[in-house]
Amino acid sequence: MSIVLAPFIARIYSPSVIGELSFFLAVSGFLILLSTFQFENAIITEKEESVAWEITIFCLLSACIVATILLILLCFFSLPLYWWFLPFLVLFSSFAHTLSHWNNRLKKFNKTAYYTISQSFCTNLLKITFPLFYKGSLGLFFASVLGQLFSLYFFISSLRQKYSFSFQSLKEKLAVHRDFPRYSLPHKLIQTFAFNLPILFFSFAFSDTEVGLFAMAITLSIKPLSALARGINQVLFQQVGERHRQNSGSSKLLRSYILKILTIAVPFLLLIYVALPHLILFFFGEKWISLANILQLMLPWMLAMFLSNSLNFIPSVHLLQKKAFVLELFGIFVQLIMLILGVYLDSFILSISLLSFSTTIFLIIQITFFYRATN
Repeated sequence: MSIVLAPFIARIYSPSVIGELSFFLAVSGFLILLSTFQFENAIITEKEESVAWEITIFCLLSACIVATILLILLCFFSLPLYWWFLPFLVLFSSFAHTLSHWNNRLKKFNKTAYYTISQSFCTNLLKITFPLFYKGSLGLFFASVLGQLFSLYFFISSLRQKYSFSFQSLKEKLAVHRDFPRYSLPHKLIQTFAFNLPILFFSFAFSDTEVGLFAMAITLSIKPLSALARGINQVLFQQVGERHRQNSGSSKLLRSYILKILTIAVPFLLLIYVALPHLILFFFGEKWISLANILQLMLPWMLAMFLSNSLNFIPSVHLLQKKAFVLELFGIFVQLIMLILGVYLDSFILSISLLSFSTTIFLIIQITFFYRATN
């Protein structure tokens, strides 16, 4: 949905406004994780449904407390008006994340699917229609909050439960699942930091316009390719997992898959490289023309990321999670060094070039690690 409506959003909002929203969403991502301490994962793993319901209520209450603290803190800082939307986005997103886990436990997968579709549809539709009633960038932030709020409608019925809630026994029950805030939360924070690292760095080092151009590049490339890779990931996961149970190697399967992707993708990406300036000018307009250059620099990154994301289940199959995590930390460190170098040289395009080059090299190393694990 985002990629389809991106040209319309780009015609309405300037790159600088998109840049402000990207930094706003990056900050909210960390706070959403912290608001429930990752206890929502215990909703799925808990054996007793009544206890899972109590954990659900705890997560909802915890999100309310964090949102309230954010509102109070905002009173002490002189920030742009759009930051007042932050507590509400954190609150509604945490509610949605928690309730999706509860509905998944109840095997009401249709509700989670309805929420996901409606959230994307409502948010993007509001981004386009809001300027008809309000002229200004605040509509973009308001749409992000309202899109989450409206989509919560699909989860309302799941709140009607026969189970009781007791604070007295809750501490003991949460202690059973203390590994989620102790280990899962730091891991998730690291992953979120890694994903948002360029946006965070660019927001402090360069203009909102340049941040907006990079954020739009991510929307048009990395995000849709990641979604496509997740689908392929599930298929390969099943095939590799079955072969592993039968003590049969999967290296031939993966070699064939990688060669097929490269055979199709390389000529296609070369064609895209040539056509990008014309496509961006036609769909997005002249004010976004620099987006073409950024996307051209990111093409190798896109291909390597697609292959890596479609194979990142392999450490779980072969019990190599620790090595994979250490490798992931190394990749974040390399990205950080390249971003610091680009910022030090005070060049936005050079920063993108260094980031794309280093990330591509790291992802090739990661793909090699995945492939060797299957031998």
